[in-house]
Amino acid sequence: MAIAEMKRIGLLMMRRDHNQLLKLAQRLGCLHITEADLPEELLSRKDLARASELEAEIARYQWAIRKLAKYDPVKQSMFRPLPDA
Repeated sequence: MAIAEMKRIGLLMMRRDHNQLLKLAQRLGCLHITEADLPEELLSRKDLARASELEAEIARYQWAIRKLAKYDPVKQSMFRPLPDA
């Protein structure tokens, strides 16, 4: 069996997305996932409320980007190199 070069990545996600990502990674066979245990003080309600506010703000920005992308004069090449992971 050959040894493949591996890279380590860190993912921060909402718990509701965890199962979907896990199933996708297992199907693709590309990731080994371990869950980090966060200290209780990092899971305070104030932090969760702020995270919810930030998610709503990000959603608004993504909506605006999608709407404005229609008017981008520079066409994206389908042969452009993919970004590094």
